Amino acid sequence: MDPGLQRWFLPLLLLVLALYVLLARFVHPYADDWSYAVAGMRTELLPRLWDEYHLWNGRYFSNVLVLRGPLVLGLEHGLTIYRFVPVALILLTWAGAYVLIRTITAGIVDRSRALFGALVFVLVFLNVMPDISEGIYWYTGSVTYQLANALSLFLVAGWAVVLRSPGKPGTSLPIAMALLVVVIVGCNELHMVFMVLLHAALLAFRYRSSGRVHPALAAMLVLSLACAAIVYFAPGNEMRGGQFPQRQHFFHSLWWGALQTGRFLLAWIFSPALLIMSILYIPVGRWLAQRVPLFDNAFGLKPLMAAAVVVVPVYLAMALPYWSTGILGQHRTVNATLFFFLPTWFMMLTVIDVNVLRKGGFRSLPFERNRTMLSILLALALLFTRNTGAIVSDFWNQRLSSYDAQLEWRYRILVWTQRTGTDRVTLPALKDPPRSLHILEATADPTHWINRSMAYYFGADTLDIAVVPDP
Repeated sequence: MDPGLQRWFLPLLLLVLALYVLLARFVHPYADDWSYAVAGMRTELLPRLWDEYHLWNGRYFSNVLVLRGPLVLGLEHGLTIYRFVPVALILLTWAGAYVLIRTITAGIVDRSRALFGALVFVLVFLNVMPDISEGIYWYTGSVTYQLANALSLFLVAGWAVVLRSPGKPGTSLPIAMALLVVVIVGCNELHMVFMVLLHAALLAFRYRSSGRVHPALAAMLVLSLACAAIVYFAPGNEMRGGQFPQRQHFFHSLWWGALQTGRFLLAWIFSPALLIMSILYIPVGRWLAQRVPLFDNAFGLKPLMAAAVVVVPVYLAMALPYWSTGILGQHRTVNATLFFFLPTWFMMLTVIDVNVLRKGGFRSLPFERNRTMLSILLALALLFTRNTGAIVSDFWNQRLSSYDAQLEWRYRILVWTQRTGTDRVTLPALKDPPRSLHILEATADPTHWINRSMAYYFGADTLDIAVVPDP
């Protein structure tokens, strides 16, 4: 982007970023946040991790974070830290994107442009994300998925350094990358699969180009497989899977995986922000191709292979939940899939431009003369469509402040009932909840696990909580 255009565009991007940061001020815990906090407060860490591994899942790293989350400190102090976590994850993702851009462009892109490009990437991701509550603002979901997303950027940047270096790298970078692999695989099953696929693909491409097995890649693939085995063969996976009687239907998984792949790919590609950003990227990719051999060589890919790199991970991310549960599941896995889709999408655009457009004589494209107008449209799309548009609407209509006040009042009632020894309390359901934050609300059934978890968290174990709409 031209420096003059960047100067006026940057404040608009920072305004959009500020909306996502300010939204964190109004988030509140829900669902698993309560149950994991209770488990963290009432059990020792190592015995509980052992129980999780044998009774629920093999996420050996993220389970530590959810069992020792901010709410373990109590609501008064824990809620402040809870609200800081989304901000920290957004900034960590921005930092990871910046490091990756600087690395793959071999320093050709200066710091200011790399920070600018990384910010655009983060804001497009936040704008298009299917569910920002589960992806960023719900502690249990965000430290399980988005943390792994952000750390993956640093890992890929590390590989860019290692594979570009003619000699052997020092010991510090491979050790750091190995630790990243251990952490990322231990966060969730989706990243477990992606880490194995990433290292297998890198090893295959490196072997195809050089005719030799890259020892560091081979070692990291073995490490990924070993960590994946710990997650995959956890006895708790079978216990959890037993709650889904429709699981492991082969053709059902294939068919619905394909349908969901098409559904989300179309929704993402034709979202206003990503569509405009894709158009603006073509001249940027051409500028990079003139300076960075990796881009000029189209990453060593042909169009069909680049399309496969885009589609296959998305399909696997959609089909695997159907195989293991019989349903698509929560949108937090789809959020993580979008995160991997975005860089491969822009990579595919470069491949198509190098192998199709430029070879077909399209040396200049009409929209290159309209970059100012397209940049204005991108800023408007990032500010007023999809997730950001919902945030703007919530601030404008004061739904966020009302949501915050209703839940603060609910907490005061629960503290009061605990102190007075009340046996039952009926709370009103949330009125006009925000559009940008989608939570799993407690129910009218006092025996529901969310209701019970809230009672336990507030130290009122015998309290029956019912949450019902006002008549």
